[in-house]
Amino acid sequence: MLCMMLLASLALPALSSLPPATYTSSPYSSGSLPPPFTVTASDGTILTESSLSSFPLVFMNYNSTDPFSIQMFSDASVASFFSAANFPLQTTFLFSATNPSDLSSISAKLTAANTIGAKLLFAADLSTLSSSVLSSWTSPILTVAPFEGESFPRLDCYYGSCGWPSETQTSPLIDGKVGCDEAEYPEPPDSSTYVVVEPLDACTPTAAAQAAAAAGFSGVIVVQAPDAPLEIISSADDIDALDIVATMVPSETKEALLAAPNATLGYDVVPGFFGSLSAGGRLYEVGWEKLPVLSMLMWHAQWLEFKAQLDSSLAASDSISVPVFSADLMQEAASATLQLPVSESELRARGMGKMEVEFALTCGGPLDSDCSTWDHVVTLTADCSGGALGDEPGGAENELARWITSFRRGVGHFLTDATPLFKSVFAGADQDKPPTCTFKIQTEGEPWLATVNLRFTEGDGLPLQTLPVVYSNTAVKFDSDAYNENRTFAFAAPAGGGRAVLSALVTGHGGCEFLPSAHFWRFGNGAALFSTTDAAGGSFMNAGSPFGCADRTHEGAVPNEHGTWYYGRNGWCDGLDVARVSFEVGRSLAWGATNELAYHARSYDVGGGGESKGGCGGYILMSASLAFY
Repeated sequence: MLCMMLLASLALPALSSLPPATYTSSPYSSGSLPPPFTVTASDGTILTESSLSSFPLVFMNYNSTDPFSIQMFSDASVASFFSAANFPLQTTFLFSATNPSDLSSISAKLTAANTIGAKLLFAADLSTLSSSVLSSWTSPILTVAPFEGESFPRLDCYYGSCGWPSETQTSPLIDGKVGCDEAEYPEPPDSSTYVVVEPLDACTPTAAAQAAAAAGFSGVIVVQAPDAPLEIISSADDIDALDIVATMVPSETKEALLAAPNATLGYDVVPGFFGSLSAGGRLYEVGWEKLPVLSMLMWHAQWLEFKAQLDSSLAASDSISVPVFSADLMQEAASATLQLPVSESELRARGMGKMEVEFALTCGGPLDSDCSTWDHVVTLTADCSGGALGDEPGGAENELARWITSFRRGVGHFLTDATPLFKSVFAGADQDKPPTCTFKIQTEGEPWLATVNLRFTEGDGLPLQTLPVVYSNTAVKFDSDAYNENRTFAFAAPAGGGRAVLSALVTGHGGCEFLPSAHFWRFGNGAALFSTTDAAGGSFMNAGSPFGCADRTHEGAVPNEHGTWYYGRNGWCDGLDVARVSFEVGRSLAWGATNELAYHARSYDVGGGGESKGGCGGYILMSASLAFY
């Protein structure tokens, strides 16, 4: 059983567990070349492994025996798919069906709704793909099996709204009748009992689940009305809305369930429903089957198009790349000491005006199921002057960049701007001497393989000085007004004037994960107030929103992870780099004199209202610096 653990960045009901990991081995991993295949679409288009070098392909094999697949093609799901912002128009979506008679109906539905020019293809036969790839990239069909009876397919509550059963869980059953009146429920015999209900008339499946939770049951099996499709319980609008395991089953299941003393919630393993090829023609998993919405394909396609753009950027010839880590095991931390192969003066002479960190995470095995389950902060620090490395995982003075691991996916790859920190790497007075640095990459507990390269390219210019912003208040918790006390930093701005940039890495965790926050800086008594809301409002004020991070897959956020990855977070997303918030502040400085920089933070209710001076009950990881040019 894969039970949820409470992390610094994750809070879910104690009942929750993860849906099953059904495939554990395959000859095809993400990033591998596909086997030879030929697919002929209904319009005559022929696809082969060699024809897919310039555009991504996402394919799905529709299974009409699986409620998850059926729900993906509901009217609301299809409408949401085609109305998405930043729709991936370069990607081809290829659909087939386990039952060929289903193909015409899904083709007609998608074609009628496609008013945006999405690339859709339909094929009666994916056998050359399915037999090789999808047979090992399997999928689960969730089931309920009454005692000594045949199993029936089920559709669980919207992930993140309810608790989840273990991979296979047997529980005693009791009849709850209609199920919408808490007062009519029998007393639960024990804490493991599930109640079977059949909502009628105005009683919805979600209302029945709410009543069962209020009555003290640990789980509810909701029987759908005869001849009606399964309806998903609850929604993504409320995080942890129902502290109960809730699932929906077809009407023909009721008699068998009520005749049995118990039932087992389990799953069947079938050939996989999903797969993809990148613009470079390599195979990639689409991710975990968590939300039964067609948008899971769209999110993955957005990520594939982001990857294609990233690959193009990395192929730029006029750049200098310095390897720091190469798939190094990072369990707690990894460190490397090296002399850079280039000096500051050489970089400036070659017109290099930007410093970036290329970062990638992979796992110990070839599949997503081999990856660590939980989300954690990853931070990269650099000591280039002989000082001690900071031990705090995020927020250290010498922090170059920060990322968040995904929930059990191994495809994160990012190029993160760190230009304001250039002079913390090239800190020595001798600009003709390449620096020697100790780099440390750090996270919590679980193992990942980290690849890190420093990358220098053309840009707006490298700073002449980098000054860490250090406050005397070292408290981490943001749970009272005390967080904002003693947050003034005094520094001397160089004489002569010029350009200055204030930049910061800021993320909220614990109780601050799902609550919006804003962070403010002001120089002396100046009128200008620099805030994260102005610079990157969506990254902070969308915390707690239903799809705040799913809306960022076109920016590289890893989609279809094994947890509640899609909710907005406070300054970060699972499987994404933390963007540095930066401000041009030169006009606010007294050049050649001592300046004071004051900082304070505020938290808000979800939705951006209700400012709170007392914080959000968690903690903020922040590192800030001033760069002078």
